[in-house]
Amino acid sequence: MSLWTQAGAVSPARLQRGMSMIEMMVAVVISLIGTVVIFQVFQVNESVRRETTNGADTQTSGLVALTTIERDLRTAGFGFNENNLIGCTVSMYDVMRAPTDVAPFEFVPVKITSNAGTTPDVLQVTFGSVSSAPAKVELEAPITAAASDAPMNPNHTYGFTSGDVVLVWESGQRCSVMEITKVTAENLEHDPGTYLNTLTGQNETARFNKPGGNGIAYGAPTQGAISNIGQNPTLNEYTVRNDNPGNPSENYQFTVNNLFVESPAVRPIAEQIVHFKAEYGMDDGLPNGTVPPRDVAANDGIVDGFTANTPVKWNQVIAVRLAIVTRSMQPERPDPGTGICNVTPDWGDPLYPIVWARGPDSPDGRPIDVRTEGNWRCYRYRVFETTVPLRNLLWKGEV
Repeated sequence: MSLWTQAGAVSPARLQRGMSMIEMMVAVVISLIGTVVIFQVFQVNESVRRETTNGADTQTSGLVALTTIERDLRTAGFGFNENNLIGCTVSMYDVMRAPTDVAPFEFVPVKITSNAGTTPDVLQVTFGSVSSAPAKVELEAPITAAASDAPMNPNHTYGFTSGDVVLVWESGQRCSVMEITKVTAENLEHDPGTYLNTLTGQNETARFNKPGGNGIAYGAPTQGAISNIGQNPTLNEYTVRNDNPGNPSENYQFTVNNLFVESPAVRPIAEQIVHFKAEYGMDDGLPNGTVPPRDVAANDGIVDGFTANTPVKWNQVIAVRLAIVTRSMQPERPDPGTGICNVTPDWGDPLYPIVWARGPDSPDGRPIDVRTEGNWRCYRYRVFETTVPLRNLLWKGEV
């Protein structure tokens, strides 16, 4: 027997036996437990990350949309320098559109098209860009229907320049959109075709001047008048669009379309805006329970009630209440037990969170219907709500 063996050393045969089956099974079980723990931690972390990211995205989208529309609403009515001008029916020709004879519309600072159910409202905001001639200018001579393309003869031409867009109007008559092509000491010309814009120094095409005139007569004096709304008037139309409804992966967008630009086109403002609601704040002395009770009086500069109904007197619209609903970009997973999404409480549930217009008539708010898709409850929603005063109308005084 060798000294190695006598000393009790492990023989080469025993050194080559390796790990036992039991040891391998224990190692596999420990690895599996570690893998499960890692995936559980990852799942929790991913859920927190998604919730945080979605919350940040929806808040950013909501604030961008709300800030944009609030800025326009605070400018609404700029250049509407006469009460009798507000609400007139506009007759407009536009060489940039097809058809060129635009359907008549009301010239108002704000107009709401209220829709029920899942269809978002539409809000139009109008304001001018004039920097001078803020008051109306009366006509010295009448404009006859047969010669409505002849030069206009106002009592002065101060503050006008070629390229200005003006409204020619008379109480009880349709108002007309025209584009000034030349200013003389006594006349304002509005010819069709090309003219020199003295403000920009460029040759431009008269967009709003109809060949042969629009066929509307305006009287004079103290009857016919001209209001300058500037070189770049704005008629912005806000709403929510989705070109592929029903597709959960489609991004809903809050959009604006300026109907006074050369090529009307929809411009997206913010994504994941799924609904939009708006109401008029009326100073008409007719309380409807939507504001706290008080002694009301028409034309006192205080909102007497909110409504989606078309105003009788547009001059009494002094504020707009609106709500924008944002939705998370990514849907949450359904409940493992039921297979049904329950992130957002169901429609009709007392805890349904998508509400707006809290007031005496609706202490818990009115629900906004976002059930546009079958999996709508898989998403998280947030409502951004505010009331914006129309400051350009508050100073006008009694109607």
